[in-house]
Amino acid sequence: MKDVYSSIFAEWKERHKEGMLPRANPLSKYMGMKPRKIIAATGLRRVGKTCMLYQLAGTEREKILYINFDDERIPARTDFLTGLVPAIKNMLDVRPETLFLDEVHRLPDWSRWLRRIYDEGEFEIFVTGSGAQLSSEEIPYELRGRCMEVRVRPLTYAEFLGFKDKGATAALLEEYLLYGGMPEVVLAGGDVKLDLLRQYYSTVIRRDIIERFRIRNSEALKAMLKLLANSTQFSFTKLYNTIRSMQMKVGKTAILKYMSHVESSYLLRSVPILSPKVKDQMRHPRKVYFEDTGFVSALSTRFSKNYGRLCENAVANGLSSRGYTLHYWKSVDGREVDFAVRADGGVEALVQACWEPWEDSTLKREMSALATASSELSCSELLVVTKDKVGVEEHRGKKIRFVRLGDWLLGA
Repeated sequence: MKDVYSSIFAEWKERHKEGMLPRANPLSKYMGMKPRKIIAATGLRRVGKTCMLYQLAGTEREKILYINFDDERIPARTDFLTGLVPAIKNMLDVRPETLFLDEVHRLPDWSRWLRRIYDEGEFEIFVTGSGAQLSSEEIPYELRGRCMEVRVRPLTYAEFLGFKDKGATAALLEEYLLYGGMPEVVLAGGDVKLDLLRQYYSTVIRRDIIERFRIRNSEALKAMLKLLANSTQFSFTKLYNTIRSMQMKVGKTAILKYMSHVESSYLLRSVPILSPKVKDQMRHPRKVYFEDTGFVSALSTRFSKNYGRLCENAVANGLSSRGYTLHYWKSVDGREVDFAVRADGGVEALVQACWEPWEDSTLKREMSALATASSELSCSELLVVTKDKVGVEEHRGKKIRFVRLGDWLLGA
């Protein structure tokens, strides 16, 4: 074990992430935080959590120790954790002030060990995880009250433009929608972007869902995900019936669990209908949005530039990243608003995502739904996010603002 510690400690001092491009780092403001907390960086695999730790470390390597628990040299045993702090004290000339622990949840008894190290108070601690083990919903009991989750997401459109070192253009917005904001994908050549996204997807499914939750019926899970990738909404009953019609043995309870597992991997989120009744939220279809729009393109049965769906997905991601709770609204006569944006218990805004609302019937439908929802929900903030239509229009006494998607993603 001593040789493993020695190698890991020595390599950290010499290791640097070459060519990292700067991006907004949500972890930076928690360095030196008072009161002290374990900072848990969570998010989709390959979204850039490790690079953010490297950015935080900078050149002050002696003050920080980084350990990647995905390293094959590290045994999946509790005694490696037990011996880690004594090894730090005995083997390093300068004791680090901060520990960066990447994927520490892969080792047995990690949470109890982490609580003990935190309670001893010798280190500032940052941990990362691709699954939801470190999320505020699933954090182990012994870490509750001691841990603060910080979500790391794919590149925003502004960060994407920074990676490209270019100003906003229509072509770049379309590229961002088609291939998303996963850092490696943004920097890759166009001919391999989809290949990378499909590889990421396969790894998430295998490691963060099938292996983590020990799913035996992996074929039913994959069939469900394929259906979701090629649908804008779903109901659990329809998913169950469709998968059963494919001659796969699966129960409705299993479908519910699969969906929960997929969402916990940060691959996608489902958005329910706006209703105070849980029964309604379960009975009505849910909309599905991927954490990165690139997965919509990569996982579609036939690759096509469905900018309407990609625009709606990008708006969902933008609203979610701003901390809003999302629902969709639907009237009894079938009129629908894509997003009823909730904050502090009330509906703060109603948002339609409509890439090209040029036909009079389309424009009238979008505005009519907003006007009806506005009256029912007492909400006056009405917005339509489009490809390039801007301005304010009035419909049935309601003022509706139109904004370009690119401008909205940049904060307009």
